[in-house]
Amino acid sequence: EFLSTTQRDFCAQGLVPCRLPTAKDRDYKTEQAITFWSQNYQKVQGVTPIKNPNAPFKKSTLFSKPISEQLDDF
Repeated sequence: EFLSTTQRDFCAQGLVPCRLPTAKDRDYKTEQAITFWSQNYQKVQGVTPIKNPNAPFKKSTLFSKPISEQLDDF
């Protein structure tokens, strides 16, 4: 008998999937995403303090700049 991991471990007999009603209408294009980091930023050590927790995360070129270019800026 052939059973994949999905069939063996994740399929329950008699389960009827259904959609739960949403609490609010969400707009993924305008709302800030809720992530592990956005919920736990106060508990993570070594993170720059966040001035506005509702502001979206912005990209920074400092993360992708070569070290030699970063040192030239100082």
